[in-house]
Amino acid sequence: MLTEQYSVVFNGFNTDFYTTDYIANIWGVSANEVYEETGIYIPGIIHEGYLVDEKIVDGLGKQVYMVVSTRNPTEPTKKEDYWDSYREVIRRVRGRLENPSMSISKNVTDFYYFLDIEYVD
Repeated sequence: MLTEQYSVVFNGFNTDFYTTDYIANIWGVSANEVYEETGIYIPGIIHEGYLVDEKIVDGLGKQVYMVVSTRNPTEPTKKEDYWDSYREVIRRVRGRLENPSMSISKNVTDFYYFLDIEYVD
């Protein structure tokens, strides 16, 4: 099923303090707040990585966190409402991280999920 997948990359903050667990906690708190207000929960998969850019002098890159969220097309949430809720989660997360640099990308993806798989011999 075709649906939207959103990725937000946060960078430019103190990575000695902000860890994957900390980012996950902030995302969870923010997503729960938005869910209580809208009825739309925005899940996220967090990836830790490095941005390699010619502008970084030491050449080692800069640590980043990317959170990927995919709208489940089998749920009744309209994509416009999901997008509005997604942006609100990001606004709250970014505020709790003290406004780091960020970028957002949105892609159309073919989405499948499995609750149970029958194996056939």
